[in-house]
Amino acid sequence: MKENDDHDNDTRVNLDNSNISRWRHFKPFFIFLFVHLITNVQFLRLSTKWHHVMEQVAKSKLDEYVDPYVKFKCNLATILLLTFSFLEHLLSVMCPFLKLKRKCCLDLPDILKILAVNQYPWIFTVVPYSHGAFIIVEILTLIITMIWTYSHVLIICISLFLASILEQLNKKITSRENRFLPASYWRTIREDYNRAIRLVRFFDDSINGIAFVTFGCSLFFVCGRLYEVLGKSVVYENSYEYKCLKEENWYGYEDFIYNLISTLFVIIRAFLVSLLAAKIHSASLVVAPSLYNVPQSSFSTEIQRFLNQIHGTTVALTGLNFFYVTKESILSMIGTVVTYELVLLQFRRDDENK
Repeated sequence: MKENDDHDNDTRVNLDNSNISRWRHFKPFFIFLFVHLITNVQFLRLSTKWHHVMEQVAKSKLDEYVDPYVKFKCNLATILLLTFSFLEHLLSVMCPFLKLKRKCCLDLPDILKILAVNQYPWIFTVVPYSHGAFIIVEILTLIITMIWTYSHVLIICISLFLASILEQLNKKITSRENRFLPASYWRTIREDYNRAIRLVRFFDDSINGIAFVTFGCSLFFVCGRLYEVLGKSVVYENSYEYKCLKEENWYGYEDFIYNLISTLFVIIRAFLVSLLAAKIHSASLVVAPSLYNVPQSSFSTEIQRFLNQIHGTTVALTGLNFFYVTKESILSMIGTVVTYELVLLQFRRDDENK
C-alpha cells in the first residue's frame, strides 16, 4: 500500500511538473497581449487627434525646413522593420518545427499538434485542437507582432520628420555664422524655431503614451532575450506527450539560431528607435554655439532671447512625460540592462552551486 501511495504521489508530481512546463510561456505571451491591448488603445486615442495634428503641421508653415529625403527615409525604415519583424516571427515558428522534424521524424499533423499544445496551452486546453484553429491563432499572433512593430515605425517616422526640421533650421543658422545680420532676421529665425518647438510638443502630447509603452516593453524584451542567450536557457521544455522528446536533448542548433537572430533584432530595433528619437533633443542644442559666435556688432535682444529659450526649454519626445528621450536616457537604459543581466546571471550561478 505504501509503495502504491508513493507511486501515485510521484505520478501526481510529474503531472504537475508537466503542467508547469506547458504553461511556462503563458506569462511572456500574456504580457505581449497586454502590451498589444494598451498599444491599440493608444492608437485609437491618436486617431481621434490625428486631424488636429495635421492641422498643426499645416499652421506651422515649416515646409521649407523639411528634409526632401525624409519621405524616402520613412519608407525605408517601415519596409525594413516590418520585413525583419515578419521574418523573426516566421523563424520563431520554423525553428521548433524543424527541431521536431529532425529529432522525432513525425508526420506533419502530429508536429503541428505538438507545436500548438506547447506554444498555446492556455488555448488548446480549452478549445479542442484543429489545424484550422492553430492557423488562425498563428495569423492573429503575426498581426499582433506587426502592430507592435508598427508602434516603433510610428516613432521613427515622426522623429525623422521633426529632427529634419530642426536640422534644416540649424543649417540655415550655421551657414550665416560670423556674419552681420539685422535683428529682424534673428526674429524670423526665432519665430520659426518657436513653431518647430510647438510642433514637437504637439506631436509628443499625441504619441507620448505609445512611446512610453514602446520603450518600456523594449527594455523588458531586451532583458528577457539577453537572459535567454547568456543563460543558455531553452525556448521550449521537453514535451511529455512523446517519449522521444523526453529522451533527446531539447536544446539544439535551432534554439541557438532563433535566440541569436531574435535577440539581435530586438536590440537593434530598440537602439534604432531610441537613437532616432533622441536626435530631436540633440538637434535642438546644435544652434547655441553658432549664436554665441555672432559678432558683437550684430548681437541683439533677439539673439539673447533665442539663447535663453534654447537653454531654458527641453525639446524632446517623452514617455508619458515621465522621461525625456535623450542620449543620456539611452545610456541609462543600457546601464539598467547590464545591471539586470549581471544580477540574474549571479542568481542563476548561485542556484546551480546549491
